[in-house]
Parts: sequence; structure tokens; C-alpha cells
Amino acid sequence: MSKIYILSIVNDDKKLMKLFKDFERKYNGITGASDNYPHITFQIGKIKNLNEIKKELKKISSETKPIKIEIVGLTNWSKRRIYYKIKRTSDLIRLNKAINHLFKLYSKKFSTDYTTKLWIPHIAVGDKIQKNKFKNAFNEVNSKKIKRIHKINYIYIVEERQTGRFKTIKRYKLSK
Repeated sequence: MSKIYILSIVNDDKKLMKLFKDFERKYNGITGASDNYPHITFQIGKIKNLNEIKKELKKISSETKPIKIEIVGLTNWSKRRIYYKIKRTSDLIRLNKAINHLFKLYSKKFSTDYTTKLWIPHIAVGDKIQKNKFKNAFNEVNSKKIKRIHKINYIYIVEERQTGRFKTIKRYKLSK
């Protein structure tokens, strides 16, 4: 059973997209579950019934309008991961809560870090950055001028393969 991610890709800013491509090339940092695309992860887990998740996500996406997100800062975890912090809004919390409910029903195991109470909405820029390169990487990302307001229009089901690569299983348009 492979690991499944539910996420939204933030692809409305060419500068942000370029930042991700350049960062991975320059710092050999892992940028996350969408193979080098800026994204917000809502939940991760091992799924018992993928068909039920697909059916329920289709319904959720049809009942959810596109969501405006706002980048409110740049920070890090343990000087190994750089991320843009996203403002927690009622729309994001509602979507995260609905997705977490699905994982409680249809997964074998899921990440407690993405449960609504603990979830920190963010766009990871790089992970597993070498300690001797971290300060330069952080300062470089911090100096970039990117859009602060974005819109997420889709929810993706993404599978992590045994090779470590990711494959999109399904994409749903937020269409209320």
C-alpha cells in the first residue's frame, strides 16, 4: 500500500515556480510531494479504500469554491526545511477538516501533523537542506519577491511511489 497525499498546487505565479526549480537544482533540496511544484498539503496517509476517497473528494470539491491564500512569512523547521507560512482562514480550515474526516474513515494510517488542530498551512520550499548551506538558502529565498496572494483551484490526490517519485492519481476542480 503506497502513501497518498491530498494537496493543492499553487501555480499562479511564474516567479514562485521558478524559485522552486532553481532551489532544487542549486541546493539539492527536496521540494515536496508534487515533484517540484509549490503546494499546500492537507493530509498524508496509507489508504484502505481509494475509490471512496475519490468519490468523496469529488463531492467536496464540487461544494467548495476556489480558495484565496495569503503568504504571511518565511520560516523554517529545525534549520532543515524552509517554508512559506500561509494564513489560516476559515475556508482552508473547513477544507482541511473535510479531508481529515475522509482519512479517519478510509485510511489505514494518517499523519497527525496534518490534523486540523495541529496543521500549519504552508508551502515548503526545500527540505533536508545541508546544514552548511541552510543560511545561504534561507537568505536567498527570503530575498525573492513573489506574489503574496494566490488562489487554489484544484485538489489533487498524489501517490508516492517506491522510487520516491510522485504521480498524480486524480485532480478535482473546486467549483462551487
